[in-house]
Amino acid sequence: MIQELQLRILPEEAVNEQSLKQVVARETGAAPKDIQAVRVLKRSIDARQRTIYVNVKLRAFIGEQPEIELKEGPPEDRTDEVELHLADAYIKVGFYKKAVSVLEEQRERLSYNPLYHYHLGQALCFFAIEKACSRRQRMRCLYQAEHAFLRVVDMEPHSRLAEDSQE
Repeated sequence: MIQELQLRILPEEAVNEQSLKQVVARETGAAPKDIQAVRVLKRSIDARQRTIYVNVKLRAFIGEQPEIELKEGPPEDRTDEVELHLADAYIKVGFYKKAVSVLEEQRERLSYNPLYHYHLGQALCFFAIEKACSRRQRMRCLYQAEHAFLRVVDMEPHSRLAEDSQE
């Protein structure tokens, strides 16, 4: 469930996401481990009295993952570099399956690029570690990740970087 809350809290409670999760748990009665994420929508300081408070409007994701806040442009407008950054962004926010699908869609166009194989291996590896799949799928993902990382090594991007820096 997604809840929007308007809270008046002490500054030390508004420091980071972990302390905000504790406040949300206290206010909603939910277990802290059930709070997946907290997004601050608005924050202001109330220093009109002796005790300073922080007014926070936030969105709490209780028992469900937050929505993706990435905006993809039309596929025909995306360059190779944009595709790789998009996949990397999905990996960073924990949407590994989506990262793999973005990369798989562009396999023909990007298979020459070592970063394509690196991001593919990274997404597959994290997906397998997350254990959101069966043991058989996990083993297949790890095998594909290993293959992608070996492909990066075969392409020798480090030697090209060394040549570029010498010029």
